[in-house]
Amino acid sequence: MNQSKPQILVVAKAYPPIVGGVETYSEALVRAYMRRGLEPTVLTQTTGRAGWHKVEYPEGSIDVFNTGAGNQAWVFCRFMAAMARLHTKRRFAFMHATTWRPALAILPFTRNTLMLITVHGREVMNYPWILKRPMIELLRRADMVITVSHATMEIARTALHGRSVLGRWIVAFNGISYPDEAKHHIREPTATDRPVRLLSLARLVPRKNIQGCISALGELHAEGINGFEYWVAGTGPMEQELRAAVLDLGLQEHVRFLGYVPTNELTSLYQNADVFLHPQTNVGEGNDFEGFGLVIADAMSFGCAVVAGEAGGPRDFIQNNSNGILVDGLNGSDLKSAIIDLINKPDLRERLSECGQAYAITKLSWDAHVDQIMSSIPPSRHACSAHATDDH
Repeated sequence: MNQSKPQILVVAKAYPPIVGGVETYSEALVRAYMRRGLEPTVLTQTTGRAGWHKVEYPEGSIDVFNTGAGNQAWVFCRFMAAMARLHTKRRFAFMHATTWRPALAILPFTRNTLMLITVHGREVMNYPWILKRPMIELLRRADMVITVSHATMEIARTALHGRSVLGRWIVAFNGISYPDEAKHHIREPTATDRPVRLLSLARLVPRKNIQGCISALGELHAEGINGFEYWVAGTGPMEQELRAAVLDLGLQEHVRFLGYVPTNELTSLYQNADVFLHPQTNVGEGNDFEGFGLVIADAMSFGCAVVAGEAGGPRDFIQNNSNGILVDGLNGSDLKSAIIDLINKPDLRERLSECGQAYAITKLSWDAHVDQIMSSIPPSRHACSAHATDDH
């Protein structure tokens, strides 16, 4: 521990090596805080040995406490016990819960410390009824609530059921996952002697709308338009249904199911695709929606021309027909029209590719995300602002 750096606590329901959206967010947040001159400590539940260990990054090392496996009550108690010990040893400039549930464990220790909570979307729509009041009180009383899109802000406000808030609420967009690789990737125009490569990377569930993509491609195939390959990366409960649809539509020579793709292979996948399809909807899986759309932003950063659903967060960073195409995922003809344009119009494809990549690289970064958080903390309670700014 470096006593000369301001100390902060990051509390995450999960953390790498577990892979997922919140896990990616939590790690990217920690590393951005480190680049800002702060020293995070992480409380989480992840795989591996329970207890304290160090994690090394290019920015330095951090202390991570892993509660280990167990039911929610056990994990909650382990969080509180670790927090109680930390509370006697360290003074944190602020505490940041990367979702609201783990914030319950640190709430008793925030009397004299700022508490920040990030809201991504579906976690304020799906929860046991017994946690409804605690969630509302947490979001009301947090010193700052960070929402990752305006759509998420709207959902989070609705979850309060009319209750007023005491702290500050801001929108701070997520960053892209592979900024260095994306900056150095120069996309070549699609060769005329190969099909246009379409890619989707998603959990195979109804709202991701892979079924809509397959249906639209089936119509194109029936009309004699076959200059495409469609790669579907991901797993989920709809996989067999989607495979059956491909066979029924005679698309087996055009569609490949890639299954789970390891993180270290994703950049290659983005680099070799021409178009990224993510026409998500708000349908399926109970209460759910796309809070931001990190895979969409990542695809843009590598120069994929993007087709995304207008539902949820992507409409915050996609300007229709400027750096991507927004569609109504429930409108099959809308989706089909976007796909056929990107297959048949290379000039449109290249323009959206260039504009999308430029936007994602220059506007979507984790450093900008953290800078917005830091600059939004009220100066009178911002114990580490001057020091952190000097170290940046």
